[in-house]
Amino acid sequence: AYRLARLRENGIAVPDGVVLTTAFLKRLQAADADARGRMLDRAWRMLGADRVAVRSSAAAEDGALHSFAGVFESVLNVERDGFGQAVGEVMDSFVSERAGSYGLDASGGNILVQRMVSPEFAGVLFTRDPESAGAMMVEMVRGTADDLVSGLVAPDTYRFGRHSHMALEDPSASFDITPLLEIGARAEEIFGGPQDIEWTYGEGTFLIVQSRDITALAGAAAQDQLAQDEWNKLLGLSEDAEADETVLEQTEMSEVLPRPTPLSLSLMRSLWAPGGSVDLACRTLGLNYPVEEDAPSHLQTVFGRLYTDPRRAKRNAVTLTKAA
Repeated sequence: AYRLARLRENGIAVPDGVVLTTAFLKRLQAADADARGRMLDRAWRMLGADRVAVRSSAAAEDGALHSFAGVFESVLNVERDGFGQAVGEVMDSFVSERAGSYGLDASGGNILVQRMVSPEFAGVLFTRDPESAGAMMVEMVRGTADDLVSGLVAPDTYRFGRHSHMALEDPSASFDITPLLEIGARAEEIFGGPQDIEWTYGEGTFLIVQSRDITALAGAAAQDQLAQDEWNKLLGLSEDAEADETVLEQTEMSEVLPRPTPLSLSLMRSLWAPGGSVDLACRTLGLNYPVEEDAPSHLQTVFGRLYTDPRRAKRNAVTLTKAA
């Protein structure tokens, strides 16, 4: 619920909803039948919907290292006469044997009640494909995504460049997925890392119903995480590049120090940095050295090998006139 609220306040479309807090649920459990009915009536009226989705929203459900999606209950297509029962099912799942088998304690969980949507398509967006760091992966099915998430239906799968959003395979989807990819990129900015996003699509509009961190990346072995960090760096360097633009190249510097140590790399970067040797020499000679404060270095390493960023090198090149 908190993450959906974050998305919503950043302008991303999320189905209307109301949170039944832990305090509300405790009062609901302690109330008599008449009081329970009044409390549930008030929650139902706040949404003004014909049908709702009653969803678990517990801090134990998703974390930095593990996701336990599906451990707690969610009940879809709930009408008013079944609202109380659906809330009870979700509450019971917080302390079920299944939750206990995962070592989870969601006794302080909340319940998110949202307006039920009937999508044409639904699915999952991985803003970083677990098998290809440079790609986003979209899986989709017709209707709701229940069967997809539970593994009962084989989805249609599409892959796109993480930054270019260009199709990496035959783009045979029956509608434009680009707006979803843009939402995914925005969600990464909001939450600070790759996201596993559940979405629905209908009448030309995407609605987001879940966004969680991709835990397989967060819990990766140290060596795998180092590789992921390198891919992140490389993709970051290429983020604002044109499709056919050279981002990194091996120059004479790569021949001199093909695999620089951290100390060697730091020394070389400092030579060309503002206030470094090249800058001081240009000042002495009266030349313009157009290097910006805090600008990234034109020297970069990828998986330990030295490369030059030609775009940065060109911007920082010393202009030598005939007089100079």
